[in-house]
Amino acid sequence: MREAHFLALCAAFFGVSGAACAEVNPGVFGDYTPEYYPKTFATWGEDGVRRIMELERAAAASVDSSPRCDEVALVGWSEQRSTPPESPVVFVDCENGERFYVSEGDISRQPISQSQLLIPKDQAIASCQNAVRGAVKFPASVVFSALGVAVWSNKTTGNTVAEMEFRAQDELGSLLPYKASCYFAPGVPRRVEIVEL
Repeated sequence: MREAHFLALCAAFFGVSGAACAEVNPGVFGDYTPEYYPKTFATWGEDGVRRIMELERAAAASVDSSPRCDEVALVGWSEQRSTPPESPVVFVDCENGERFYVSEGDISRQPISQSQLLIPKDQAIASCQNAVRGAVKFPASVVFSALGVAVWSNKTTGNTVAEMEFRAQDELGSLLPYKASCYFAPGVPRRVEIVEL
């Protein structure tokens, strides 16, 4: 009964046959029961949990049709990105490491993976340098190390970290060594940490 409901919902959302929706392995979905998810049922209620489960299946079918996803590996509810009881959000992970977050409002659109939201390396460096200049007492004194720069990204989460060493003048006029770490995540303001070396 539940499978037939999912196929009908999926077909209605995407205008495809139930067979196209059935291509996602049913083993990638969790089974929400009040016994194992008492907080979820208390927060979302039975109808809310049903909406989460329907969204998971519709999102999996949508992501499965994306060329960025080789095969759906795991589907789950994103507690951090959801707002009970109005806005459930689910994630869909693919075997190739791509992750998609999907809300009910996103379901009719082409899914966007977290890797598509990555900040480009040169933009991460420039943004981090601007943040450093804005954080020190004497911005004109900042000298960045050409060799002390590293940027890496995680395509699954869409997060990027830029680290750079620099020197900046203190109140006494001495140039002191520092290291800045700038954290970029999709939809979240940049976070900067500066430590003296």
